[in-house]
Amino acid sequence: MKGKIKEEDINSVRERNNLIDVVSEYVALKKRGKLFWGLCPFHQEKTPSFKVDPVAQLFHCFGCGEGGNIFTFVMKAEHLDFPQAVESLANRIGYKLEYEAGSAQEPSKKDRIYEANRLSALFYQHVLLKTSEGERGRSYLKERSLNTDIVRVYGIGLAPQAWNSLRNYLAKSGFTDEELFNAGLIVKGVKGNYDRFRGRLIFPITDIRGRVIAFGGRVLDGGQPKYLNSPKTPVYRKSSTLYGLHMAKSEIVKRGCVLVVEGYTDVLALSQAGVKNVVATLGTAFTIEHVELLKRFSDRIVLVFDADTAGARAAESASAYLSEFRLPKMEALRDLERRSGAAGIDVRVVVLPQDLDPADYVGLRGADDFRKLVDSAEPFFDFFLTRELDKYNISETQQKEQAALAGFKFISTLDPLTHEDYLYKIAQKLKLDEKALAVKFNAMFKKSIPIQNEARKASLNPQDKVERSLLHLLMKYSDIRKKIPAEIEGDYFVSPAHAQLFAVLKGMGAGKFDTKVLDDLDKSLGARATELFLAEPEYEEEEISKYFEDILKSLKDFYYKRQINKLRQELESQPAQKDKTRYDALFKELIALEAKRRDLR
Repeated sequence: MKGKIKEEDINSVRERNNLIDVVSEYVALKKRGKLFWGLCPFHQEKTPSFKVDPVAQLFHCFGCGEGGNIFTFVMKAEHLDFPQAVESLANRIGYKLEYEAGSAQEPSKKDRIYEANRLSALFYQHVLLKTSEGERGRSYLKERSLNTDIVRVYGIGLAPQAWNSLRNYLAKSGFTDEELFNAGLIVKGVKGNYDRFRGRLIFPITDIRGRVIAFGGRVLDGGQPKYLNSPKTPVYRKSSTLYGLHMAKSEIVKRGCVLVVEGYTDVLALSQAGVKNVVATLGTAFTIEHVELLKRFSDRIVLVFDADTAGARAAESASAYLSEFRLPKMEALRDLERRSGAAGIDVRVVVLPQDLDPADYVGLRGADDFRKLVDSAEPFFDFFLTRELDKYNISETQQKEQAALAGFKFISTLDPLTHEDYLYKIAQKLKLDEKALAVKFNAMFKKSIPIQNEARKASLNPQDKVERSLLHLLMKYSDIRKKIPAEIEGDYFVSPAHAQLFAVLKGMGAGKFDTKVLDDLDKSLGARATELFLAEPEYEEEEISKYFEDILKSLKDFYYKRQINKLRQELESQPAQKDKTRYDALFKELIALEAKRRDLR
């Protein structure tokens, strides 16, 4: 067994990793003042409530309450315990950990898969670029007008025709067949194990951090299947992965838009032409998981369809949308066309001219023309509604009625606020009376929907607000901490969590409150600390001393008031009234407390 990670190594890993960089591998952050904001990666939200302090290296989500330091973030994001989070961050920067027992760092099963995939990608690319067998792949790429630079950037390779080339290569690096099977790199056969990918052009698939998690292989000789992907593994699920996202995410944030295409080579061709905000699905419908992944980086998604598959793909995608986004979840995909200013997802569709895929189009007409096409993309639900109505011969009365019914069924799944607009579009398309359509739609589908007000945050009571404000100041300003009167103890606080934090801060003296302090706090207390630390200040910098004095007076006043009420209750009790000595002592204490309270005012 591994021993405990040395404390100096934990601190080194902490100092050499930057929280902004790590968080940015999962979600887009935008700077506001001294802090960075983004959509929380731990829960669904439309408006950013996730806040990161680059100086203190702390984060907090004011939506779900998660908060902490760089280790806490990785633990939550990767579902790891503390030692595993330290090891993950150490691997990220190539830092070798030492353990108390002196044992070397032992990689986890996932780490072994990542390493096997990394070596496999290097092996495949070497075969493609440096061997005679790679000529087949190089010729194919040349025919597709893909240059060596883009091949290197995306790590494209070629799997040899032989049955055990990769297996033998990785065996020399100490990988067992069981490990390679778990990574999806080999297949178990009746006559022995063999490479999954043989004689195919290889496209490494990476996660959002750039780690190779799987591969896609394309045949070069007309064989079947045309595309072969890695199976599901402990590090790969195709329904929640998008090809090229790691390479595209910064450009997606910059452009405020992400393009979703159908194939690997479309991503490569567009990226090579300078259209870099592009990703591809991996042989699956575009799902809610893809949407949740992309909306961390942009609120506009453009689906790019080939003309010959537009109808089928749109239907497939719409089917996936409508099955997963029934009301009230439909709001996550609702195209509000910016009417309400809500931070929803704006999904649009581009259909390319007949017989052209994105790679062909950008090759013939260039990147600027392609971008203009994207800028004119049609709202997704408008596009789908039109395709639904086009299935019918509206010159026939019966077909026209069936078309109207199909349109009704579709728009009934959408936000009631959009019904009027879509009924108008159906009326225009079918040349029917809009009012008559509305009457029929309401009779068939309209239901009274209870209006639910947004949940409002419970107002903080005055005592809680004072406690939070004081702790915020004590965490942010060490010189303020020096001014804590000796008499103030934990019993001045009503919240047990606040009393615990106060004890920690008081014990720190003039020490700096930063990411290291959270290592000694439990998860819930650490989250409360980051919430208070990153709370919006209610004071001006130049008035901190006066604000602190006022907060301190309020804390004392609440404490004195509680003690006074407690003494009065005790003075009214029978035991105190029967014991004159005790009664006099309590009464004297009451008078002293009331005098202290008057002095505060």
